[in-house]
Amino acid sequence: MSNPVWHRFRVLAPFLWWVAFIPEGRGQSPLPGTINAWTNPTSGFWEDMRWSLGGLPSSGEAIVISNKGWKAVGITPATARNFPGTLQPQSVDVESPPNSRNLLLLNYSGFRTPLSVQQLTVGTNARVLALASALEVSSVLSVGGTFDQAEFSMVSAGTLQLGDVGPGSYNLTNGTLLVTDSGKIGGMFPGYFNQFGGTNFAHTIQLFSGEYDLYDGTLATSDIVYRTGYGTIGFNQYGGVVKPDSLHATSGGYLLAGGDFACPQVLLPGVTSNRDVANSAGFLQTGGTNQSAWIDIGNYRPPFANASAFGNYTLSNGVLITSTVSIGPYGSFAQWGGSHTSTGISLGGDTVYFGAPGYASYALSGGNLSVGNLALSLAYFSQGGGTNRVAGELRLGSPGLYGSSYNLGAGLLVTSNSTVTTSSYSGSGFTQTGGTHFVSNLLTVSEAVPADPNSLVSRGYMLSGGSLVAPKIRVEAGATFFHFGGGLVNTDSLTLAYGTWQASTNDQQFGRLALGISQGKTSTVALPASPVVLSFLDSRSTSWSNGAMLVITGWRGSPAGGGRHQVYFGQDGGGLNPAQQAQVFFQAPAGSPGLYPAALLPTGEVVPGNFLLARHTEGGLEFSWAPGAVLQTSVNVLGPYQDIGGVFGSYSVHSDEPQRFFRLRAPSAAPSLVSNLPP
Repeated sequence: MSNPVWHRFRVLAPFLWWVAFIPEGRGQSPLPGTINAWTNPTSGFWEDMRWSLGGLPSSGEAIVISNKGWKAVGITPATARNFPGTLQPQSVDVESPPNSRNLLLLNYSGFRTPLSVQQLTVGTNARVLALASALEVSSVLSVGGTFDQAEFSMVSAGTLQLGDVGPGSYNLTNGTLLVTDSGKIGGMFPGYFNQFGGTNFAHTIQLFSGEYDLYDGTLATSDIVYRTGYGTIGFNQYGGVVKPDSLHATSGGYLLAGGDFACPQVLLPGVTSNRDVANSAGFLQTGGTNQSAWIDIGNYRPPFANASAFGNYTLSNGVLITSTVSIGPYGSFAQWGGSHTSTGISLGGDTVYFGAPGYASYALSGGNLSVGNLALSLAYFSQGGGTNRVAGELRLGSPGLYGSSYNLGAGLLVTSNSTVTTSSYSGSGFTQTGGTHFVSNLLTVSEAVPADPNSLVSRGYMLSGGSLVAPKIRVEAGATFFHFGGGLVNTDSLTLAYGTWQASTNDQQFGRLALGISQGKTSTVALPASPVVLSFLDSRSTSWSNGAMLVITGWRGSPAGGGRHQVYFGQDGGGLNPAQQAQVFFQAPAGSPGLYPAALLPTGEVVPGNFLLARHTEGGLEFSWAPGAVLQTSVNVLGPYQDIGGVFGSYSVHSDEPQRFFRLRAPSAAPSLVSNLPP
């Protein structure tokens, strides 16, 4: 009767002997010891008397399988049961000369009596296949050929090296692999680790000129370090579970296309010692779930001035859940799709070598971003689509001359509070050309560095398209809100504290106007050349700081009300209290030099007070002024002047006189201003 184990081996042998051609190379030399080499040119069992010393393998020997031919040496249950003492040599070296294939087969030898060695080397064109067997390598398992682990085998090693003695690959189908020190993939030659199932327990995984492909199963390790080179993907995860304590990407990339990734800290790039020098590193997520507590991108500074080490994270699909994301001066995050949820995201650029600014950036063009707080300091955030929900505050900071920018072109941005602090030097601020920005509480626009009056750079908040919904808006410290287009909903209040509101050409309704004081300077409402109507809610009960001034510029309306430019407070003459009205002025109304106090019409419209507007008509002049003042006239500029009775707010004159002068006076006071008629 034939041996059933041998029968199984013979059936498997044709398949097991097939190996893709790999460039030849000599394997690592065995540990010092008496060499006992396999001599049979054909396949056989481990316990066959086909060894160069004339006896079976024993302790202290260096076992070598390297002779010519296509063959397998099998360790079977009978070997483990009947010859256990042969399974503890000092080392095993499996190699193949040209046009040969040698295979060491652990063929269902069980788990009670493992093959136990200090060193196992698999050379070029050689192979080890472990089926339902146990293998213990106390020192180095070196693979320059192929190692296949299947049928729930158990393999342990101090160090696993793939590609140090030749192009090497390790295929883990199932079972358990335990590496107590480090798994080094790639070196002098390429190395590949393919995991289709099972569990890989490794103290560290180090990727050099190698690649780790995970399709299923679990990788549990304290640290993943890849140095695979710029633009290369060193780790490809298509499924399964990866749970490192940390991931340091010195250079190269990680692809998460499926499965679960969970890590306390991810450094892109990052180093593990002061001997490492990082290059550019990235993380590409096209699927799966990434639950990483802390992701650090682009914060590494190379140790020499002319270098740069960029880090990037790209999310096109899948789920990313983080506690903290820190993006530095060499870091960028691009989100095209998927879902990103984070407790806090910080974009912190810096002035780097030779004082040049290094910006941090985040580009959102699709998908969903949900974050507790989002802080920008010397950074860019570009949103061309998708949804960005900030539960707390969106803060654009400015550490000095260089500010931060948020560009909203499409999509939805939702915040509790949005604070835009700008720097005039770099033209920073918030630019909205589309999409919707919804602020549930307060939008603040401020400026950290005093503005250069000669600068043409826009600073502050620029709304030219899309929709902004902000119940409370505050513009302060020299900043400007540019409303050039788009829709604006402001229902509660607009506060100006040394702030400028550049009005749009439309009818705009605001909440109550509050006036603050900052640096002892005035606030401004700048009107465009085209018609505009600005309507504030009744603001008489709103707090206005003593000494604060509101100056309205560019006004070209009618002093009697209802002209091209109209500014309203409420719907009657009580929308401002007398003290507030005394704090409002018009600068150069209708092009006339000077600063004019405001008058409040019964309709709630404010117009320049004590201001006489003359307009040429066919054959004469037409005067208009705010109701309440009295129009006077004289043929001499020094008077005497006489009241013109029966006219209220407007008067037309047709005269052939060589000269005549007009002026206004308060009803119970001497006139304060004189209007010189144009020729």
